Amino acid sequence: MNSTQNIRQTHMHLLPSNLRRRCFRSFLLPLSTIAILGILTVSRSASAGPLRLPTSQKKAVSNPTKTLPTKQDLAKVAKEDAERLARVQESVDALLAQNPPAEVPDSLTEELELLKWIELLHSNFAAAVERREELQVEHSQLEEEIHSLRTSGMEGVRPYSFLFLDEVRDQLIAEQERKKSLQLEIDATQAAFEAAHVRSEEGAAARRLAKESLDTEDSSKLRAKLVAEYALARLTSRVYDTGRQLRQLEVEIRKLELDLNQRQIDCLNEKIAHVRESVHFSEEDLNARIQRIDTIERNAKQQTKKLGDELAQAERNWLRAKHHSESNASLDETNGELEATHDFIRGLLQEQLSLAKRTMGQAVIARIVWRRRFAVATGVADKVEIAEWQDQIESVTEDLGRFKQLIKIRVDERLGDLATFGKRMSEETNEAVLALLQQRIDAVEQSIEGYRSYLVMLRVEDRLVGRFVEELNEVAEPHSAMQWLRQAALWLTTAWNYELTYVDERPITVSKVVRGLVLLAVGLLVARMCSRFLGNRVLVRIGLEQGASAAFQSLSFYMMLTCFGFVALEVINLPLTVFAFMGGAIAIGVGFGSQNILNNFISGLILLAERPVRVGDLVEIQGLQGTIEHIGPRSTRVKTGSNLEMIVPNSQFLESNVTNWTLSDTRIRTVVSVGVGYDSPPQEVVRLLRESALENPHVLKKPDPIILFKDFGDNALVFEAHFWIHMRSLMDGEKVASEFRLTVEERFGNAGIVVAYPQRDIHLDTASPIEVNLRQPLRVGPTADQLSDAA
Repeated sequence: MNSTQNIRQTHMHLLPSNLRRRCFRSFLLPLSTIAILGILTVSRSASAGPLRLPTSQKKAVSNPTKTLPTKQDLAKVAKEDAERLARVQESVDALLAQNPPAEVPDSLTEELELLKWIELLHSNFAAAVERREELQVEHSQLEEEIHSLRTSGMEGVRPYSFLFLDEVRDQLIAEQERKKSLQLEIDATQAAFEAAHVRSEEGAAARRLAKESLDTEDSSKLRAKLVAEYALARLTSRVYDTGRQLRQLEVEIRKLELDLNQRQIDCLNEKIAHVRESVHFSEEDLNARIQRIDTIERNAKQQTKKLGDELAQAERNWLRAKHHSESNASLDETNGELEATHDFIRGLLQEQLSLAKRTMGQAVIARIVWRRRFAVATGVADKVEIAEWQDQIESVTEDLGRFKQLIKIRVDERLGDLATFGKRMSEETNEAVLALLQQRIDAVEQSIEGYRSYLVMLRVEDRLVGRFVEELNEVAEPHSAMQWLRQAALWLTTAWNYELTYVDERPITVSKVVRGLVLLAVGLLVARMCSRFLGNRVLVRIGLEQGASAAFQSLSFYMMLTCFGFVALEVINLPLTVFAFMGGAIAIGVGFGSQNILNNFISGLILLAERPVRVGDLVEIQGLQGTIEHIGPRSTRVKTGSNLEMIVPNSQFLESNVTNWTLSDTRIRTVVSVGVGYDSPPQEVVRLLRESALENPHVLKKPDPIILFKDFGDNALVFEAHFWIHMRSLMDGEKVASEFRLTVEERFGNAGIVVAYPQRDIHLDTASPIEVNLRQPLRVGPTADQLSDAA
């Protein structure tokens, strides 16, 4: 088979019979045009040399736009090319009509194919020119319509129907979606135009190269061949250049379509603005939509019944086919395919049945949305209802989005099944298996059609829900100070009634929690005030001591606080069982992280109840001396004699040895030690000490003071004076002891008794002379002379 036949078969394979009709209908040259021309050029390159430039010589498309031919120029060139095509076709037919048929030269065949492509390009170019003219006319008409809308408004009977407003909105959404597609088409067409421009430049370069080869060749034999190659190169260059012009025109058409689309969007926006000024949502409009939805619901019910019957019929067919295959041994090899086909078709029917049932559910939602739109449009709905509807419609929108995504996934799966079954049919030879595969393909195609119909319905409902959301937001959005206040009040009410959780079907809302906290805070203040009044006024007046009064005050505070807590829970209708599930967590937390706190708290309760120490007691604990100032739930405050307040954990008073000087009695025995000289009369000293103790008003007369001759000391006779005092603080005992010493010093001075002081008697042995030795002190380190010599 020669190259001419290869080119003809390639051309016929890549150009089906309906290609020309599709090109005329879409006004686009298929991308395969450039690929075919490239194949033709490569096939000719064996004899005429390469037509493509090296990569390094390719020029970038900096400004590829060139002037397009006019309609008259295009008609003239098309006429000339048609005449040339007719002549070449006659030459080829003449060669093939000879007996025997003569071989058609490759150059003639290539010229014929290129002329056919040029004819197709001219046809597409003419159609594109007509399309451009139509777009220009539509653009002008749309500009006039927009100008009319802006100056004189819309024509028609007012008020406009609400359904008409919806229809215009649907048109606007369609145009906005089309704008995105047009932008993508412009990008793709621009890329194709740039590629066509590069090929046009390459074709021109090849044409110039062929012209140069022809001009420099002197041999008559080679010159004839170069003339033919140059003619083909010129024709190929024309094909590339015409393709570039067509792509350039397509880019211009796409831009015109995009501009027309934008004008259409502007026009629709103007219409919507005018219609909104005078629109009325009547009950007739609502009933018309409800009737339409009812029709959809009835059709879905009929479809459900039909699919249920088909599913039952499929089961019967399966049982019948299974029985037939079991009785016919020759069909054993198709049993697996038969069962797989039945399972597959049954699954598809169940999916379609689920879609039909969901369609009925969507119809219910659509009815509700339309009725609520009517309530919003007529002003029947209040702000609270609108807020509730906004929350509900948000979940509906999310469900629609998820289900649309699921349907798209199902469609992709079914398309994959379709490709799989088609491949198997191309390889299968068993007629029975082919019939089963065809059943699967038919079921898949029907399922895909059902999914696509449902997607259309979902898109319509998505638009309906989206429009309802816009209307709700428009109504809910405040436009004045009063509306802002109402909106704020609505937000506060919503937040106030927000449900945090629930227990036993009893909601726990923010309002209940806030009321409970307020009541608990009020109860805290009331309990503190009442307990203080009880401890500072009532208990003191009935003669209760300070420590007992403080203990009763603390216990009464905790009891009243607990009562107020239960009252608060009861007032807010909060069940006590809400704390039941927290018991385990609290027990674990107390057992591990809060054991010290709980230990001190329980210790505080024991201190208040048992009262081993009380407020006002003088205590000594671990070397710390002070007065109990306050016994709290966790710690006790102790004030020392230096007016320092020490915080002691309550558990220390139960776990450590504590000295309480005033637990049962405030009388404390004080001891003062006095030393006198050995020459002092002891009886006189005892008398003077007793008189000094009894003379002090702070010393108790009962029990009597006790004076003891304690010891013969190294330097003095030691006496001790023991007497009792009432001690409220540590400084009380120190003051009485100081006053007692001053009195003793005065009486001893009057009586001539000397208070002893430290003495030492030194005895010298004079039996032998006392040796006195004067020596030079021992020096450590170098002398001054040694230092000067070293220097």
